[in-house]
Amino acid sequence: MPTKSYIWGYITGITVILLGVTPILASLFYSVDGGWSFSFIKSLVTSIQWTEFVGHIYPRLSTEVLIWIVLCVIILAGVLIVFKKSLGWYAHIYFLFFLGGLFLFLAGSLVEFQINNRVDSDTLFGTATFLALSVFCFALLWVQVRYWRIRKA
Repeated sequence: MPTKSYIWGYITGITVILLGVTPILASLFYSVDGGWSFSFIKSLVTSIQWTEFVGHIYPRLSTEVLIWIVLCVIILAGVLIVFKKSLGWYAHIYFLFFLGGLFLFLAGSLVEFQINNRVDSDTLFGTATFLALSVFCFALLWVQVRYWRIRKA
C-alpha cells in the first residue's frame, strides 16, 4: 500500500515551531537594562489586563512564566507534528480552537468597551484585528479537520 504524502504535516510543524521560536528570538534583541525580557509581550498582555485575570486563577504565576509555558507547548506541538505524532496534531487543533475563541472574546470585550465608552480609531482597529485573527484561526481549524477527514478516507 503506497504511503500518503506528509508535506502538509511538515509545513504545519515547521510553521508552528517558527511561531513558537519567534517571540523568543525577538526577546533576545529587545533587552531591558541589559537583560533579556518579554517586556514587549508583557506590555501587550498588560494592556488587555490579562495579568489581573491570571492573577485571580494562579496568584503565584507571573506573566513571563505563563508566556514561557505557552511558547514551550507551542514548540513541543510543532516538533511532535514534524515527527508524525498524533498528540502534536491534537495540541495544534485544540490550540487553534482556543486561540480563535480568545480572539473572539477579546473582540467582544472591545465592542463592549466601545459601547460603554467612546469609539475611537484604535479600538475599532483592535476589534477588526481580533475578529480577523479569530476568523483566520477558525478557518485554519476547519482546513485542518477537513484535511484529516480526507486523509483518513
